[in-house]
Formats: sequence, C-alpha cells, structure tokens
Amino acid sequence: MTVTSIREVAKAAGTSFATVSRVLNHDASFSVSSETATRVWTTAERLGYLKPSPLSQTIQIVTTQTHAMEINDPYFRAIRLALEGQVTQQQLKIGTTIRINQQTSLPSLQPLAKCGGVIVIGGFTQQALQKLAALNHNLVVIDDPYLPPMLDGVYADLFGFTQRLVTQLYQHFLGPIAFVGGRRAVTELNGKQVVDDQEVRYQAYLQATKAAKQPALAYLDGWAAQSGEAAAAWFLQQKSRPKVVVVASDPLAIGFIHRLFGQLTPQEFPKVVSFDDSEMAAYTTPSLSSVKIPVTLFGINAIRLLSEKMAGTREFATRVVLEPKLIYRDSLLATDTVSNEGQAKA
Repeated sequence: MTVTSIREVAKAAGTSFATVSRVLNHDASFSVSSETATRVWTTAERLGYLKPSPLSQTIQIVTTQTHAMEINDPYFRAIRLALEGQVTQQQLKIGTTIRINQQTSLPSLQPLAKCGGVIVIGGFTQQALQKLAALNHNLVVIDDPYLPPMLDGVYADLFGFTQRLVTQLYQHFLGPIAFVGGRRAVTELNGKQVVDDQEVRYQAYLQATKAAKQPALAYLDGWAAQSGEAAAAWFLQQKSRPKVVVVASDPLAIGFIHRLFGQLTPQEFPKVVSFDDSEMAAYTTPSLSSVKIPVTLFGINAIRLLSEKMAGTREFATRVVLEPKLIYRDSLLATDTVSNEGQAKA
C-alpha cells in the first residue's frame, strides 16, 4: 500500500507544503481562506491521506557509545541528560537505545521504521546516516558537522571557533603551538569502525597553523586521560617546547597536565587550553581553561527539530550550528590573552 504524503496533497490541491501541513494539523495561528482549507481537506480525503499515528510519540536514539562509555565520558553523558530532559518536557518517550559498535552484538534496526522519530548521536559514516534516514525520514543528527545533505542536524562550530582561537594564540605568543587530540572514528551499520585524521579541531589547528606560517606540532591518539599522559611524554621529548598546547578534550588535558607535574618547573610549564568545560576542569591544578560546548542546547534543538519533522510542519532540512565559548582559568593564566569574539585583546 502506497502512503500519500503531504507533498502529494499540496501538489494536487495547488497549494504549498506549509499550507497543507498547517491546515491538516489544525494550526490556529495560521490564517487561510475557507476555500483553500476546504480544498486541502477534500484533496487529502480523496487521496487517502492518513495523518501519522501518535504511536509515535516514541523516539529512538542511535549511538556508537556503549552504556559504559556513555556513563564514563562527561561529554556524551551531558548530551544524553540534555536529551532526556527535553523528552520529558515534551511528554515524549525514549525507546531502548540502539548501540552500534564493535564491542556489542549488532541490534535490530526494525524499531526505527516504527517509531515517531530518530536521534543519532554523531560518529557514523555518511553512508550509515543515509541508510538510517531511509528507515525513518524523521531523523536528527547531533554532533556531526560532516552529515550528508538533506538531513537535519545540531552541532557546535568547533572548526570555526578552534581556527579563531589558535590564530589569536599565535598572534599573542608569537611562536609554535602544539596540538594534542584524538583521531576521528566513524562507524558503519555493521559495527565496523573507520578511523581517520579528519577530526574538526585538528583540521582547524592545521589550517590556522599554515596561515600563521608556523610548523605543525601535533600528537594524535585516543581520547582518554592515558593518551593525554602519552602526549605529555611526547611533549617532554621536544627539543624546543612550545609555550602553548591546545588539547581537544578535558580528559586528554587532565592526563597531559598530570604527567607534566614534577617534570617541569613552573616557568617551563606550557599554557594549556582544552575543550568540553567538564566539571573536573575547574578542579585540576592548575584549573583548566576550556571551551564550553553548549550540549544542553543540543538536546533542546534536536527535540525541536524532530518534533517539527514528526508533525510535518517543515519541508526543508535545517541545521542548527551553535557557538562555543572559552572559559578562562589558570592554565591559560592571562585572561586578557584571547577573546570569544575572535579578536586578540590588548
């Protein structure tokens, strides 16, 4: 049986997608002539249009994170809590989370075709995202700036912010800057991981470094504190150590700083700026200057976009790009070094 879409009703009624959607959803704020409204309802009835069932106040979350990873990683834990808070406010439900990774047996994707909408939390290949969208077109992707065309998404502008931040640091410190980060891992629907060096903060660092005509000094490995400690060992081996290190996440930065203690004098200690602004950033020694990523707004905007898709009130794909903010603490020391507006302070 072929299901009639709002777009088909709009074409047959000789009016717009938005008009049909708002008429069929009884939008009281929408002003339309009785003639147009009657034509829309008559056409919808003739074509056998069925409004989507509220079965589907259920949302499925698809992620590459295991339950343990989600609990132990403050970044992904914050995203999950933000989503759950918004789902409760909107009186929706979350189905059993579908976790696709190399550590667990592959789950069935059948629930995706039956639920009201799907939220994907980053980390999938473009081909995987397209296959998920084919199962349910009510789909929003969180935290993936590389998502394919025609998909809704919410993510932070980490590339632009990192590029501006590194540029400001070069202007202020007039010397090489090191970068410590992890590699990007994206997952296929069969659980296979593809690892590359396309992580956005690293790519932004490379571009800003090239523009500043400085050498690229980067250490890429995993994302845990142990990798930060390994990066510190690499840093200590450098003949001419940079005065500034940009680190792609707080756990990495904490491992990095911990390993340097006792190895360097206070005068030799580099200035460190990190990303995530997790709870532990304020309690390290020195306290960690960190870029705050608005994960709460990930949840708010993802549920808003998904609700619009589920209600059929929007025709075009929408991206919400959020701006991070640098939180100054002791690891960067001089709070007049850089600004959040993209200009070096005097």
